[in-house]
Amino acid sequence: MRRGEWLSIPRLLLATVLGAQLCCALTLSTYFGPEDKARLKSLFTSPRALADVPSAHYAAFGLGLLGEKITNPQDFCKVLKTVDQKNVESLYHAASGSKALGNCPLDIPEGKATLQAALKEDSSVVQLYHAVLALKALGASVDSAKVSQLLLAALKKDDSMANLGYAFHVASVLGGNLSPFTDRIEDAIVQADEVGNELLQFEGGLSVTATILSGVYRLSETAKKAPNV
Repeated sequence: MRRGEWLSIPRLLLATVLGAQLCCALTLSTYFGPEDKARLKSLFTSPRALADVPSAHYAAFGLGLLGEKITNPQDFCKVLKTVDQKNVESLYHAASGSKALGNCPLDIPEGKATLQAALKEDSSVVQLYHAVLALKALGASVDSAKVSQLLLAALKKDDSMANLGYAFHVASVLGGNLSPFTDRIEDAIVQADEVGNELLQFEGGLSVTATILSGVYRLSETAKKAPNV
């Protein structure tokens, strides 16, 4: 593994596996043999797993997908508590990592204020994704109607494939009228490119493809509709 790949590879891998699980109801065993899973476990329990907040988040989440017990949750929690409470993305990783651990409460009042302040008109889709999912992971309330309008406005500025995927994930945790988002599912799916006459992939590669597909299934489940895939 080359230097600098620790953050990108686990994120890509976990998003792909999650997308496959949600879309096809398959297990990790379908994709990885014992050696593959042992290699992943070694990666997620290595010192690099505790290098920073995002690494701790991805490693904790990865071990959960593998069905492995985290033997040193206190070490993971200690790293997550170093979160920058003024940084929305860092707060997202800390909150999501805390949720993955299951017993790592975060006392971050300033962080919650930062996340609520991020729900504003000029926020991008990605910023809304980080803020909303972090608030949900922390058990904080979110104004679904407000977020829905902010999300639609952000998509008008940039409705790239990646942003549509993130928007589907955000909408999946909201209440109220989800039609403006479920109506975009078919628009997104038809933009997939054929690879090798066998596979469909979205522009941006596997991580974007997994984000879109897992978002479609999560949103469809929330809206109680069959996924249009």
